[in-house]
Amino acid sequence: MLVSWAPQSPLPKEGYESQFGTNHIGHALFTKLLMPTLLKTAMEPGSDVRIIDLSSEGHKMAPSGGIIFETEKLKTYDPWARYGQSKLSNILFSKGLSKRYPQITTVAVHPGVIMTNLYETAKKRWIERAAIGLIWLFSTRLERGAWNQLWAATVEKEKLVNGGYYKPVGVLGKGSYMTGYASDDKLVDQLWDWTEEELKKHGY
Repeated sequence: MLVSWAPQSPLPKEGYESQFGTNHIGHALFTKLLMPTLLKTAMEPGSDVRIIDLSSEGHKMAPSGGIIFETEKLKTYDPWARYGQSKLSNILFSKGLSKRYPQITTVAVHPGVIMTNLYETAKKRWIERAAIGLIWLFSTRLERGAWNQLWAATVEKEKLVNGGYYKPVGVLGKGSYMTGYASDDKLVDQLWDWTEEELKKHGY
């Protein structure tokens, strides 16, 4: 995961905006490469195959429209919006996986606001330092940062909603309650189809 306030990084050779490329495209490719093994394992008697996508409540900061597919246009948005899009993509992609591979349990999780040294890059101006101080008051302790992921990976499968989004710990969320992008089935399919086409361009 990239830090949301980091300066716009140079585009990789594939041409994707850095946060969207790291938090969505890279994860989608990794999942696609593992899928044959996951599907084969899911056919075994008594199998329990899961995909846990790490998202964030920051998905609510995604741009108007939810996903901006044009890189040059996306680069014009502020870092928080670009981060929000990448985390919204994690939720949408997990829903896409659950629709297409129901034999695999796929969920997206929010780990909580974890105060790590990643925030150090944001302490350049007094207003940023003040914001970090405020975040600290409501943050989750570092040692609890993996609890929700561990819960999703180990709880009885019957307690998980395939394609669900979970807040810490084990609380089923409703996605973007202000915009509805996280529960937009058309956007789920649009992102899926776009991602598949992009991966095909690179031979996957």
